[in-house]
Amino acid sequence: MAFNLSSMPFVVRRNFIDVMPLKDLNVLRAQSDAAKILSKFRGEFVKFLNVQTDTYKDYPWYGYTLYSEVLKRQFNTTPTERLTVHMGADVDPQALLSKMELCYRDLYLLGDYDWTDVIAFVHAGVEVITLNGNMNLPVDKMEEFLSNLMNFNIKKICFFNDNCKKFWLPTAYEIIHKHIGATIKSVEVMEGFYPMIEAVTTDNKVIDLVATDLGYEYDIAMDEDFIDEEMEVFNHNVNNDVEV
Repeated sequence: MAFNLSSMPFVVRRNFIDVMPLKDLNVLRAQSDAAKILSKFRGEFVKFLNVQTDTYKDYPWYGYTLYSEVLKRQFNTTPTERLTVHMGADVDPQALLSKMELCYRDLYLLGDYDWTDVIAFVHAGVEVITLNGNMNLPVDKMEEFLSNLMNFNIKKICFFNDNCKKFWLPTAYEIIHKHIGATIKSVEVMEGFYPMIEAVTTDNKVIDLVATDLGYEYDIAMDEDFIDEEMEVFNHNVNNDVEV
């Protein structure tokens, strides 16, 4: 049944647009200029939003918007597919997220950041996380980090960080393997261009954890024996205060 949105009382119209799902509002906006104007308070919807820290000393990258500029905008800017953030000391995830609706499916982080920043940017709709740049992730925080991520419907996590530590993937394997019987049904190491862990949850969802080369030769199979050897070396180094 057709209706005239502008003929509705203001309160009804505001509530109607306020609760309308993003995908439906996008369709309505495409069909009506009046809908665009009346729903302006919901902000702008873009496929990709690239945000850059103001602390970067060189010229802003092409296609990126300075963090301070996004925060100063009167209305929200919501990415519907991917959110890319070039992190710096000035970037507050919660402040940035307050300027958008949480519907992006792809999260891409680079720059300098902490593992807690990754958790802050994840929401129920995120499917792929790609981590670049320098991420602070101590070994004693790996379990908390992965446990938090496993609570979401994530299909793939890529550790492509410049400072990717050799213990990240083996430790992730050990941590996920411990949860078999609870939320994880099986976990195995897959060979390929990059070493990858594939975990299958009890409801048959597949989660892939991919890491950068980590300094290994490509012809070395990261099987369970290799993982155990790496963990043994790592634990020895930690116990003897050897830098990893």
